[in-house]
Amino acid sequence: MAKGKMLRELERLYESHELPFLPTKLKAKAVLSIYRNVVWSVKNTAQCLACEQEVTYGSDLGKALSYLENFAPERVLDDFEARVRHLFETKWLIDIIDSALIRLKEYPVHGQCYYTIIQYSYLSRDKHSNEEIMRKVALEKTSFYERKNEAIAIMGIALWGYALPTLLKEISDEKSKGEQK
Repeated sequence: MAKGKMLRELERLYESHELPFLPTKLKAKAVLSIYRNVVWSVKNTAQCLACEQEVTYGSDLGKALSYLENFAPERVLDDFEARVRHLFETKWLIDIIDSALIRLKEYPVHGQCYYTIIQYSYLSRDKHSNEEIMRKVALEKTSFYERKNEAIAIMGIALWGYALPTLLKEISDEKSKGEQK
């Protein structure tokens, strides 16, 4: 099957970022595929953590944290820290995807269409069928699948070419600031 003009352009864009096209695109699709479940899991974990904290330590978060820091057995504190760290790490994943999604939406050619396809295919709370999404973006079947393929490819660039390097630079800058103090 011949590649469309847009996919050839995207391959050149991948090359300019020194990213392998197919592996990066497949990783982007894998990350998008787990997004809905990750968000659900984080939401439930955060709610459970909040309920657990209130039942165990009362409604005053300051007192709860003080207890954990000063009086709780070390294993309880370690478990709490691990659970909170997991929430923050997962939130980073969500933030990275959200940042990439903004770049996707701003893409000069079909950006809004790509955004809608990714949003309804992978990110919205409710899963939508391809037929529903085709109607939303007013595309015929062949064009829809081409745009969906392109959207995933652009998400790969947005994730590994922009969002992730930006986050890593911010972390590095924060670490440098911390070391300078």
